[in-house]
Amino acid sequence: MQGGSSKPSLYLAYQGNNVEYLCYTNLYYKTCVMQQPMLKQHIEREVKDYIEAKAKNCINGLKDEMEKKGYSVSASYQSTDVQIIPNNIDVIINAKVSLTKEGTQSFNKFEVGQRSEFYDLVMLAGSILNLETRYGTAESTTYMFYYPDIRVEKLAQGDGSKIYILTNKGTEEKFMFATRSLAWPGGYKLSL
Repeated sequence: MQGGSSKPSLYLAYQGNNVEYLCYTNLYYKTCVMQQPMLKQHIEREVKDYIEAKAKNCINGLKDEMEKKGYSVSASYQSTDVQIIPNNIDVIINAKVSLTKEGTQSFNKFEVGQRSEFYDLVMLAGSILNLETRYGTAESTTYMFYYPDIRVEKLAQGDGSKIYILTNKGTEEKFMFATRSLAWPGGYKLSL
């Protein structure tokens, strides 16, 4: 709901959310400049940063739990990777864990997958952003024709900004972001 950033720096306040501008210009009559050209990778990095401490705690909790069950445990957290892919969000926790009781078991990583349609929302956002940079707007009804499972809302704001809300109709997953492109000075009334 914040344009893919946990702490947006350039944002528009909208309904209690700081919605990041993913394409922005402060000039009138000019198309916007992409603020996150590698949007999917940016969101993956944001999710990784958000869950990394939790992943470390998870490995430490696993160590404590297994020691209570009588295992000798060696555990060292290394890193976390997040991948947003079609139909899934995968989290890979790279950690060396060795459990010894009567025998030894060793693990190098733990993978968790969450079924999600978020990939489609991010790719559609990228397409909208490309049109915003080139033409200053994107036609939301065209996207809903080609992607009937996704609702595309474009809400014009008074300063020339637009809020896009992409919603998967089946899962109710949402992605919201802001743009400001081809803005007109006060006094012009332009319908989008």
